[in-house]
Amino acid sequence: MKNILIMSEGDPNRDPRPNRFIRHFLQKNNVHVLSDYPVDIPDVTSFSFAGEQKGEGSSSGSKKNLDYVKKPARLMLGLIQVYWFVFCSILGIESIFYLGKKCLVRQLARNRYDLIISHDLTLLPLAFSLKGPDTRIILDAREYHPLNYQDQWFWRLEKKPLLLLLCKKYLIRCDLILTISRGIAKRYRQDWGVDPVIFMSLPDSHQISPEKPKESIRLIHHGWPSRSRQIELMILMMDYVDERFSLDLMLLPGNDSYWDQLTMLATARENVRIIPPVTMEDIIPTIKKYDIGVFIVPPTNFNLKYTLPNKLFEFIQARLAIAIGPSPEMEEIVQKYRCGLVSPDFSPQAMAHILNGQTSESIYRLKLNADVAAKELNNEENFIHLESVMAPLWAGSNSGEVNV
Repeated sequence: MKNILIMSEGDPNRDPRPNRFIRHFLQKNNVHVLSDYPVDIPDVTSFSFAGEQKGEGSSSGSKKNLDYVKKPARLMLGLIQVYWFVFCSILGIESIFYLGKKCLVRQLARNRYDLIISHDLTLLPLAFSLKGPDTRIILDAREYHPLNYQDQWFWRLEKKPLLLLLCKKYLIRCDLILTISRGIAKRYRQDWGVDPVIFMSLPDSHQISPEKPKESIRLIHHGWPSRSRQIELMILMMDYVDERFSLDLMLLPGNDSYWDQLTMLATARENVRIIPPVTMEDIIPTIKKYDIGVFIVPPTNFNLKYTLPNKLFEFIQARLAIAIGPSPEMEEIVQKYRCGLVSPDFSPQAMAHILNGQTSESIYRLKLNADVAAKELNNEENFIHLESVMAPLWAGSNSGEVNV
């Protein structure tokens, strides 16, 4: 049994990818988790930066108005982080980058970890401060971090400088880097001389039988309503489909003007609803009653161009037909398994035109093909792949193999 530390800035209780890593490695190893939120998974030792679960936040107008006050402070904090990181690097003491978390860092340092998996680039300084002679470090780089929200000027000023410095110092030192798609892996090779391994975000397998659609065709989209994703395009699409179609948006509530915009657009249309989100475990059992999973996402930034998201594979595992724009990585999956529809562009009209040309029989054939894809594109098969990728990490190590 090996000691493994899994780190994430988000909430591993709700974030599918870190959650799957935790549950998988927990089967045969001693797993510690460091995150912004306490982890509620049996037999896991949880360390939290925040100490307490954070609330969802209010959607009140007064809270939105605080952004005008917060933005200058956030820019100043971003600048301070850059200079502080440079100072820590010059001293060669990565742990002091987390000044204010000294007690937590000291507590973690008492453990001798065989493997540290970081799901965030910004936690790599801590990972390397905890590294022992035989510790292996894996970065799960789900996105190409330096271009994550490149379409937003504020993000470019606040976050990008630090991410570039972290890439320059730490990427080449990682024992293994994982990412979700070939386009993102190629960019890491091009810019930083590292060779990430593709590890897609695949859900647990579910035993579901595809059902033939009835006269009414039900569309579903779920996820986070980021402005960069232009969720409104899927709502506007519903102005051009025929009366057979309806769209449900299962979105995590926001507290900004974009959430208000989406709510207004949906309310103005009889064939669109915003429905409450469900837990991560309930997504596939909930969406399996629909016919088509839809995701039109223009390439507003680099990562969205090459995205290969959880929701695509959740659609497949729920045995839904897929409807997407011409996003290259998703299109490759859909075309390989012939399980969906790809519009020629990202306009609402283009996707509506393709949907209007479908019959219950044609959609059912796509769902049957999704059933074939689901037997290959699942979490169990994914970790068999990771096991083979990780095996060379332990050659010559005194620790032996980590049980994956």
